[in-house]
Amino acid sequence: MGLAALLNKHFPSHGNWRGTDRGSVTCVWLSHILSQGDHCLNHVQPWVAQRQECISLSLGQSVRELDFSDDRLACILRQLGDDVKWEAFEAELQGRLIQVFQLRPEPLGHSERDAEPATPSEPADPVECIRLDSTTASGYRGVTENGLFQYGYSKDGRKELPIVKVMQAILDPFGLPLLTQVLPGNAADDPLYLPAIQQLQERLRCSGMLFVGDCKMAALTTRAAIHHAGDYYLCPLPISQTSEAEIDAALAGLLDDSQILTPLYRHPGEVVLKKRPYTHPQRSEQVQSEQTQTDDGLVAQAFEREQTLRLIQTPKSEYKPAPPPPVCRPASKPAIAKALSRQILGPLQADPALERPAQEEDHPPAEEHPDASSQELIFQERHIWVRSEQRLAAQQEALERKVRTVSTQLEVLQKRLLGNQPLRSVPEVQSKVEALLQKYGCNAFFRIRYLECSDTRPARRSRRQPDTEVSQNRATFEVEFDEHAFHRHQKRLGWRRFVTNTPVKLLPLPLVVSTYRGQPHIERGFSRLKGSPLSLCPMYLSKDEHIKGLLRLLSIALRILTLTDHACRRSLRQESVLTDREVAGLYAGNPARKTSHPTAELVLRAFRGITCTTISTPTETIKHLPELTPIQQKLLSLLDLSPSIYHGLLLPSTLPVSSTLPDASEDNLRGPP
Repeated sequence: MGLAALLNKHFPSHGNWRGTDRGSVTCVWLSHILSQGDHCLNHVQPWVAQRQECISLSLGQSVRELDFSDDRLACILRQLGDDVKWEAFEAELQGRLIQVFQLRPEPLGHSERDAEPATPSEPADPVECIRLDSTTASGYRGVTENGLFQYGYSKDGRKELPIVKVMQAILDPFGLPLLTQVLPGNAADDPLYLPAIQQLQERLRCSGMLFVGDCKMAALTTRAAIHHAGDYYLCPLPISQTSEAEIDAALAGLLDDSQILTPLYRHPGEVVLKKRPYTHPQRSEQVQSEQTQTDDGLVAQAFEREQTLRLIQTPKSEYKPAPPPPVCRPASKPAIAKALSRQILGPLQADPALERPAQEEDHPPAEEHPDASSQELIFQERHIWVRSEQRLAAQQEALERKVRTVSTQLEVLQKRLLGNQPLRSVPEVQSKVEALLQKYGCNAFFRIRYLECSDTRPARRSRRQPDTEVSQNRATFEVEFDEHAFHRHQKRLGWRRFVTNTPVKLLPLPLVVSTYRGQPHIERGFSRLKGSPLSLCPMYLSKDEHIKGLLRLLSIALRILTLTDHACRRSLRQESVLTDREVAGLYAGNPARKTSHPTAELVLRAFRGITCTTISTPTETIKHLPELTPIQQKLLSLLDLSPSIYHGLLLPSTLPVSSTLPDASEDNLRGPP
C-alpha cells in the first residue's frame, strides 16, 4: 500500500518535528489498534516501550518512546481531520488499491459471449458493485450547536447518547472501503447518497459502475443523477413511493394465477443468517412445513416490468425551491421529480401532462409548456417485484396471529354483551367493534352484522299487583369471516419492489436479488469499525477534528483488515489440491476445525504470544526467537510474505535515532509487520 510514504506526502510534518516521521508513527499506531483492539491515544506509548527494538528493526530506524506520546498522536488526528488533505490522500490510496480490482457491473466469470440471463433453476454468481450505507457511533460528550455529535436516530439503540454519522462506500463483494465521510449525527440519510456517489464518480472517472443501496437511495433525484452520469443503480423502493393502486395493478396477475414467477435460489457461497422460527402450539406442523420448503435453497420468487421515466431539466439559473409534490391520481404514470442536484442536471420540473393534483380530477389545469431552454431526460427503468420466502412466512404468521387475536376478542365482546350491563344501542357496539378491527388492521376479513334484540323478563311479584313482563333493548352482532378476502390478501404478502436501470444483459433477474443480498459485506465492516478489533465505540475524544481524524484512521485500518481477508482467501482458492483449500488450527479449543474463509482477526490471533528474548553480556548480545509453527508458516505463505521478515528480528539493532524527516520513499519507510 505504501501507506507511510503516502501519509508523509499528503500530511507533511512541521519543521520542528523531530524523531520518527509522521507516516511511520501512524503505521505503528495502526499496528497497535489492529493487535490490541484499542484506539486510545495514551495506551500507545507504553505498548511501544515494550516492543521498541522490534519496531525499530521493522521500520529500519531507531524509534524513541516519546515519538508515540498522546500529544503527537493528537497532532496526527488533527492532520487527518483536514478535509482537503484527506480527500487527496484517500483518492491516491484508492487509486493504488483499485488497480488490483477491476470495477465492472457484470457477473463474475462471465464473458461478453456468454453474458446470457442466468437459468432460473441455477443460482446466480455475485456481481461486483459499489455498495453505500451509513451507520452511527455514540460517545460520552456534550452537544454543541455546529458540532459533529448531535442527538439523532441511533442505530445502536443508545438514545441517551449523542451520535456521529459515518457514510461509507465499499467495493462489493470484497468489502474494501472506497469512501468514508464523517457527518453530524442529526443529518438525514437520504441527501447523503448523491454527494458520496458524485465524489466516487470524480475519483474513478469511468462509467458503467453499479451503485447498490437501501431504500434511502431510491429518491428520484438520486436515480436520475446516476443515470445521467452513465452509471447504474439498484435499490428497493420505499412504501412512500408505492401507492395501493400500483400494487393492485402489479399483482393483478397473481390473483387470477396468470402471472409467471421466476424462482430465485441461494448462491452456494452466500452467508445464511438463520433465525429460530416462531412456534405456536396450533401451527407447529405448518411452521415445520414452511421451514422445510425453504431448505432447498429457494430464496424468493420474482417478476419484472419496465417503466419509462420522463424528467424535464431547466437551466441552473432558473432554479427555484420546489413546492411540495402534489398527490397523483392512482392510475397516473411514474412520479416525476421536482428538483435535481445543481451539480448534475440542475432543477427539474414536473411535466404537467403526466401529473396533476388529485383534488382537481374533474377540472384539470391548463397545460403548461416548458420554455425552450428546458431539456428532457427519458430513460427506461426496470421494476422487479420480489417475494422473499422468509419475509412471506413471517408476514403470514403475523397476519394469522392478528386474525386469531381479533376472533378471540370478538367472542369475549359478544359474551360481555350478554352480561348484566349490556350495551343498549347499535352505535355503541359498532364503535367498539370497529376500533378493535382498526387496531389490528383486519377490517377486510370480518363481516359484521349488527342486531338489536328485545329481551323480556318477568317483573318482581307484588301482593297487590298482578305479574308483569318488562322488555329491554339490547344490541349485539354476528361475525362472518371472509375466507376469499383473506386468501387474496395473503397473495399480497412478502412483496417488495426493486428498481434498476441496468440492462438485462448485464444484470439478469436472478442477479438482482443475489446482488442486493450482499448487504452483510458492508455491515461486517461496520461491525468491525464499532466493535472488535477497531473498537470505535465508545468514543472519548472531545474535539471535532480529532473525532473526524480518528474515524478516518480507523477506515485505513478497516482497509488493511479487508485486504488481509481477500489475500488469504484468494491464495486458498488458488491451491491445486482440493484438501489444501482449507486451513485448520485457527480456532481456540477446536484445532481440527477447518475454514476456507479465514479472517484477519484469526490470522493476527495466531501470532500472539511470540516473545523475543535478548540476553546482553559484556562481550556479546544473544537473541532468541521461537520457531514458527506450521500454521504460522501457512499463514505467511497465504499472505505472500517471506519468513525472513520474522527471522530479521534477530539482526543486531545498530540503527541511530533519526533526528530529521527521512526521504519519503518506500525503501526508507517500510511499514511494521
